[in-house]
Amino acid sequence: MIARVAFPIPVPRLFDYRVPEPLRDAVRPGIRVRAPLSGRQEVGVLVEIVPAEPQQGEDHAMEELIAILNGPSFEPLTLELLQRVSDDYVAPLGLAAARMLPVSVRRTEDPELSVSEELAEAIDYVRRMERRAPRQVAILRRLMSTRAPVFRSGLMRGLGVSGRQVDRLVELGLIRRVPRSESPRRIENRRFDPLEPGIALLQGSDRLEAYAEWIADTMEREEQVLVLSPEILHATGLRKRLVRATGRRIDLYHSELSDAARGAIWEDVRLGKAKLVVGTRSALFLPFQRLGLVIVDEEQDASYKQSEMLPYYQARDVAVRHPRAPYTVLGASVPSLMTQASVTAGRVQHIVTSVDPLIQCDVVDMRGETQMLGGATIAAMHAVFQNGGRVLIGVAQAGAFGAAVCAACGSTLRCPRCGMSLTCRTKGSPLVCPTCAHTPGEMGCWQCGETDYRPVGRGSESVEDDLGAWFPDHPVVRIDRETFRRGAEALLRELNGTGPIIVATPMIAKGASLPRVELAVAIDMHRMLSVPDFRATERAVQYMVGLAGRTTHRRLIVQSSNPDNEVLRAVSKGRLDQLWRNETEDRRSFGFPPFGAMARLTLVRRDRAKRRADAERILADCPATIEVLGPVDRSRGANESYLTLRATSRERIVEACRGIRETRIPVRIDIDPDRS
Repeated sequence: MIARVAFPIPVPRLFDYRVPEPLRDAVRPGIRVRAPLSGRQEVGVLVEIVPAEPQQGEDHAMEELIAILNGPSFEPLTLELLQRVSDDYVAPLGLAAARMLPVSVRRTEDPELSVSEELAEAIDYVRRMERRAPRQVAILRRLMSTRAPVFRSGLMRGLGVSGRQVDRLVELGLIRRVPRSESPRRIENRRFDPLEPGIALLQGSDRLEAYAEWIADTMEREEQVLVLSPEILHATGLRKRLVRATGRRIDLYHSELSDAARGAIWEDVRLGKAKLVVGTRSALFLPFQRLGLVIVDEEQDASYKQSEMLPYYQARDVAVRHPRAPYTVLGASVPSLMTQASVTAGRVQHIVTSVDPLIQCDVVDMRGETQMLGGATIAAMHAVFQNGGRVLIGVAQAGAFGAAVCAACGSTLRCPRCGMSLTCRTKGSPLVCPTCAHTPGEMGCWQCGETDYRPVGRGSESVEDDLGAWFPDHPVVRIDRETFRRGAEALLRELNGTGPIIVATPMIAKGASLPRVELAVAIDMHRMLSVPDFRATERAVQYMVGLAGRTTHRRLIVQSSNPDNEVLRAVSKGRLDQLWRNETEDRRSFGFPPFGAMARLTLVRRDRAKRRADAERILADCPATIEVLGPVDRSRGANESYLTLRATSRERIVEACRGIRETRIPVRIDIDPDRS
């Protein structure tokens, strides 16, 4: 018996091992095993079992499996899905498997807590223990300020308190554990017909009711449901809304959970105990036994594309090809052009919840302005504050500023490791790469050698500081990757709280309207529209509509130094249909997706001449059906160059990339790249 094993290494092949007699009854595809590899013991995933014995004379050369490891494992169909991702995105199966599979299981209790019914005792304790036990007092105040129960883990993370301090209040009877029992809501008056098998686009901002009805239909058939969300913050809020809408227990699965916690959910899904899961893209690979429905909410969001590490897959596209899901729903207010093209081609059913009202969009001309906010914007904000409302400020990126440029020649300072523009996370902190987190320390300009630089653009932190100076009586809440460290629950409380000003990066531009937020402001829109990417228009429109959707009356102010931009005019006048037609024709004429396919190759040799030689070899070997663009160097010292492949079909791109992989040229392959 031969076991074929995939290891977490960037090598696109399986390794064969003889299965020793004591392990033969326990081996099966999907389990984790330990085996010798290049003189070391490595852990991999067993992919295939070949019943044949080694050929005569080969037995002495084939090494044996060492052990089978306990813990989570892949089910056959989940392994099939992972193999499909590996094939479709030309990614090593072992790396993909290692990054999806938790390695341990530890069931930890995470009860929901609320203040006890003896509220007077809690109030008296707060008054008496204000100085002696400030953390316990903070816990009580948090629970007294909300009607809904709060998870123990969220309470600890949001307030920075220990489990012992929480448990002490339980012992004193001041807070209580709320049983997590299901009380499914019966659907009395349906608005939506039952789904037909296949893929459906659900368009509209009020999608939750349709989700709840279709989830109820699925669970009546005793099948499981997976709801995908693009980001952890959105997933946490969506789970809360679905719990209220369905009355059911819902598990939340994402990368910020501990490995053991993810392992526990993994096993609950495999055993059928977890019926309904909300998660980010990695939840696609949970071992569902009876998956009946997959919902991809905010399907247009760029976060569904994994661009940080192999495998570079697009979760939305993987979801629609899930081998176990007879029903798939793609939800969006402004669907991606890829999905719209599938609707036009008849591959996707189109369901409209209701016609969303047009956003009220005013464009503020920033030409000649020297400060961050225009006069019209400031006046509108004052009017909102006078009415007791709140304002949401959308910022392009986190940190103190957008980029750093050389003070002498004006060149953008770039990361010497990966070539991306350097920024600054906090005022006074060193320059850092937002992509690979490299902090280069003092460095000279790659163009002229000058070490002095000046900041350009505004990040969320500098916007927060400026707003605090202009509106000292109105506290500012900041939502970005730095504040996210406090936890999604804490940020959701602030979003749904009373803070009059919210400053947030693009992660905020999705979801339902926020309480009393009457105005959204998009600053620096010209930066988003000028990104060198064929999707720039599409994403800018989705961002503006999403930002307006977080307000109670869909009201948006867009600041731009190019107020006559055709995209801004179309959004402000409600002419999105014509804009989409123009965008579709532009993509068709240039062969961009959905009318063509692309791949991005990153050549990674340190020596530039060798990278050029690799590029020339790829260019010579590619068939005539593939258009090769480049190579383009990121920047001097980045040690990377790009090639872009284009073809009329995805199949041709995949075939070409497989051929390139066989050449052993050191290259990273990204099919359907996030950017052109």
